[in-house]
Amino acid sequence: MIKNQQFFNSPGEPDWKSSLDVLSNVLSAHVGLVEKMEDRIDWFYKHKNGSSTGEDHQILKEIEPHLKLSNKQEWFKIKSSSIVSHCLVSPLKVINRNPIFLCIQTSGFVPHESYKQTLIRQTIKIIENDLYLNNEDFSQKSISSYCKSNEPINDYNSRVGIQKALEERNAQLLTLFNSTPDFICFKDGEGRWMEANQSLISLFGLEGYDYRGKNYLDLSLLIPNRSKELKFCHETDNLAWKSRRPINVEEHFLQSDGVRKVFDVIKAPLFNVDGSRKGLVILGRDITGRKLAEQENLENEMRFKLVAMHTNDVIFEWNNSNNSFIWNGNIDSILGSIKSPTSLRSLFRMIHPDDRSRMIETWRLQSDQLNKIWKNEFRLLLPDDNIIYLLGSGIVEKRENGEQIRAYGTITNITREKELVHTLREALNVAESNHAKLRGLLAIIPDIIFVFNGDGYFIDYHVHDEMSLLVSPASFMDKHVSEVLPPELATLTIENINKAITGKGVETYNYTIREEETEMVYESRMIYFQENETICIVRDVTHQKQIEKELLLAKEKAEESDRLKSAFLANMSHEIRTPMNGIMGFAELLKQREVSEDKRESYLDIIIRSGLQLLGLINDVLEISRIETGSAVLNREHIDLAELMSSLTAFFEVPANDKNIILKATIPPKKEVIINGDLPKLTQVFNNLIANAIKFTPENGTIEFGYHLNENKVEFFVEDSGIGIDPKHHQSIFNRFNQVYEKSGKDYGGAGLGLSICKSLVELMGGEIRVASFPKKGSRFTFEIPL
Repeated sequence: MIKNQQFFNSPGEPDWKSSLDVLSNVLSAHVGLVEKMEDRIDWFYKHKNGSSTGEDHQILKEIEPHLKLSNKQEWFKIKSSSIVSHCLVSPLKVINRNPIFLCIQTSGFVPHESYKQTLIRQTIKIIENDLYLNNEDFSQKSISSYCKSNEPINDYNSRVGIQKALEERNAQLLTLFNSTPDFICFKDGEGRWMEANQSLISLFGLEGYDYRGKNYLDLSLLIPNRSKELKFCHETDNLAWKSRRPINVEEHFLQSDGVRKVFDVIKAPLFNVDGSRKGLVILGRDITGRKLAEQENLENEMRFKLVAMHTNDVIFEWNNSNNSFIWNGNIDSILGSIKSPTSLRSLFRMIHPDDRSRMIETWRLQSDQLNKIWKNEFRLLLPDDNIIYLLGSGIVEKRENGEQIRAYGTITNITREKELVHTLREALNVAESNHAKLRGLLAIIPDIIFVFNGDGYFIDYHVHDEMSLLVSPASFMDKHVSEVLPPELATLTIENINKAITGKGVETYNYTIREEETEMVYESRMIYFQENETICIVRDVTHQKQIEKELLLAKEKAEESDRLKSAFLANMSHEIRTPMNGIMGFAELLKQREVSEDKRESYLDIIIRSGLQLLGLINDVLEISRIETGSAVLNREHIDLAELMSSLTAFFEVPANDKNIILKATIPPKKEVIINGDLPKLTQVFNNLIANAIKFTPENGTIEFGYHLNENKVEFFVEDSGIGIDPKHHQSIFNRFNQVYEKSGKDYGGAGLGLSICKSLVELMGGEIRVASFPKKGSRFTFEIPL
């Protein structure tokens, strides 16, 4: 044992008992020594942990099958007091009549940290050395009995031998304690330094100072230049005490030469049986080199990535253990927004089908050969059907048995080079081709090409079809533009010839030529060709201009749609306020006590109608929302059409009678017709159409609705004798927010949603809705749905 090491020594107890105390506190476990006798096993020593005698016997019973004279340490599970715990039984190398085993029982996880395993091994060595007496015939117990019964001289000699062995053991441990490069420190429960090895003394500069029994404040007075480190150590000590378990911290020490050292420190608190603080074990390892290496690796990696990002090549690393790629460099410049491949399979899947087999074979051959660099060109086929040409090269790292470990390499985008090669080949072909071949190439160009000299004379031309020329070539070749073109166009042409030659660039301009009743629009590009010559490319853009007009018309329609929405919002505001005002106003009147019963009934009727009107408006808006979001679905059921017609008649009879309108339901002779459809949606279409018919039909008018069977379809209709609709509005009335009569000066109410909802619901049911109407001649709405 280490001399004067109070951490391990407890007054009146052997050193190995203190070692077991330390082990018990660090592992938060029950520890003890078990003696295996011929007919039974029993505790040689049991650490005081508050367990009952019955529990101790139960533990012995559980561990007895695991007592083997083997150095192999294995944790196993036992169950005591209904708690499953882990147990370790290790034989001790002690010369004794009976084998002695170290027993550790922890209810937590199996201790796996390296320093805990080291502590277990050190405790075993201490116990073995303390109990070992260099006598194959006696254990410590038998030697004590023998010494008591023998002569005084024998007792004295035995004690001298034991003392000498202990001193030698302590000297060995002290040498080990002070020679280890890691620093070790023991503090008592009050945080006072009790023992420190030479590494820690040198680190703090405590040579020549009596540090034992002093806390961090006392030591700060001795070595003020270390007060910050001492204070930090004290704070982390408190963290260990509070956590009541070993903790890891990183502590920094600035040396006199300006070098900052970093230590990985483990602080293990120890507690007495009553839970009070007993001591603190502190182990620290210099990890400055590791930290510097990590920082250097990080910097190297950042430099590597920076270089990779600014080169044309993309560097890859493939790991066989998880079949994954790491890409360094500007991979986005090659793949764009496409996700980079993460595995060999995903990479091969991106390769062009014509190159895929060849690249798979290249990879396979590389796997069979040792340290051979492969290089190959291949194409990537992108989702948008674009093709990228790449040059790949790399090497596969393998083990001695041929198993692949990883692969490194580069990918270079050679698309531009391929394009340049292709362009050069084309240019070479053009240069080597004859005039006839050049004419054949020009024949596929749909544009008209003219060549002018600097004075404005036609010196050459090309046209795919001479019918597209307004005049014959003989009438303009070698002539001045003023002799051929209208004055304004001739002036415009001369101006752009001069601009192109002066600026040695491209001048673009448009002009219009009227041919019979057709107005043709052309776009001309006057291009500087060589000194005193220009090429003019003329393209017919009449169709393009027509498209531009259509786009302008679409823009106007969009603006009209915006106007309709604005009108809708204004109308919605009115439609909501009107029933709300009715509800609020008549509700206020109902509060008056002198209101008669008849008026009260009338007011309530108005409130109910206003509420129903408001509810209908809200239902229309919600239905439009469901249709726009695609959440409207069909719920099919059996529908009795005759019953539906009867319910519609009953529902609209009162509003029709209010305007003295004749309401008639027409059904075919076969009265009972059952179809499979969505009753609520079919009813809503009828409700909207009949409600509109009542709204736009004057008093004493007629409304007829019903259905006809048409093969595998049912044709429904609603016909009225109302004000009618101009045919030019027959399409727009089904648009949302559209009201034909919003500018008529008469307010018919409504939000402009009813017919739009009808159209959407009919189409949802697989049908089509139509209208036949003329002003002042009524309207007939028909729609069909499949049976």
